[in-house]
Amino acid sequence: MKTEEQNLLRFYDGWRLANDRLSEMIGSLTREQLALRPAANLWPIWATTAHVAGMRVYWLCTILKEPGAESTPFDNPTGEGWEDELSHPRDSSELTSALASTWQIVQRCLERWTPDMLAEEFRRER
Repeated sequence: MKTEEQNLLRFYDGWRLANDRLSEMIGSLTREQLALRPAANLWPIWATTAHVAGMRVYWLCTILKEPGAESTPFDNPTGEGWEDELSHPRDSSELTSALASTWQIVQRCLERWTPDMLAEEFRRER
């Protein structure tokens, strides 16, 4: 791990705090609460949360080739996972586990990446 002067942790510590708070709140919700939708045409809370966790793996592991997908529920390299399967609602324990396991990937990136690396361009392979 690079020192905090060299890596991105100091710049993005708010992300960890937001993740911790999100996990705490999602962990306290019942299935009924997780099924609530902010509007009729929008996803339920559980699906939005699952999508957040799944997209961490998609962008960091599938697109940017960072390791760690295998330690999450989203280890399918196609990006197709249970996070967007609206017919199968997820409970708070599945969601908090997904947030925790995918946060570990984010954390490792923040520990390893440097400010200079943010200027590097990459091509998304399709």
